[in-house]
Amino acid sequence: ILVDSISTQYAWHYEQPAVVVEQSMSSEESKSIPTPACLKKLLGHESAKQAMFDLGIELVCTSDKVSLISEDDYFGYESGGDYADLYNFCWDGSGGGFHIWNLAAMGNPVVFLGSEGERAKLGASVEDFLQVACSLQPCIMDVISRLPLAGGIQDETDMNKAVAADMNMDETIQFVQRNQTQSNEDSEDSQLEAAKLILSTIGRPVLSIQEALAKVLAAHLSEPRFNPQPEDDE
Repeated sequence: ILVDSISTQYAWHYEQPAVVVEQSMSSEESKSIPTPACLKKLLGHESAKQAMFDLGIELVCTSDKVSLISEDDYFGYESGGDYADLYNFCWDGSGGGFHIWNLAAMGNPVVFLGSEGERAKLGASVEDFLQVACSLQPCIMDVISRLPLAGGIQDETDMNKAVAADMNMDETIQFVQRNQTQSNEDSEDSQLEAAKLILSTIGRPVLSIQEALAKVLAAHLSEPRFNPQPEDDE
């Protein structure tokens, strides 16, 4: 794979209109955005909801709204400015959250903040994120940790310095291949089948490992970068 051409090959075309924030006059915590149509489909399909849980991506939004995250959900990163409007629709099973980053004219990409300091931008839309996560099952969390400058709070925290070459693509492809093969051999109810059900419900095909990795890497490095900085403890 030629990583230098990834961003060009998978240039984003934001199809979703900006989400309108419904803000209560009484409390910042009651801010929410309307639930995207693809999540409504999953929430209305019990088998698909269970499939999400089986893949370690638990839906926490309702069919009506996706709520603003709390201060604790930033895990030590700055919560103001460009990063004030994050809306949580899924948990990862270990405390981390998948959020809609409400960017108005720039679209509504999905970002991740993890309990160990991980941060990443994973798709131009919720549909893109779900397609990548399902196509890379059961390795999406491992893949996130391998994205450039995504794996926890590090000495270098400026995401603008991340480049595609920082990710070992060939080794990551082999890692996902091994784990998918092992998972599907060990599990009576294949995670691949769960992934297919989710994608069928939202009308997206399963991507090849190479396509999914290229797509998530391009999302992570696309502008604007998801670049919250650690808060100053002093």
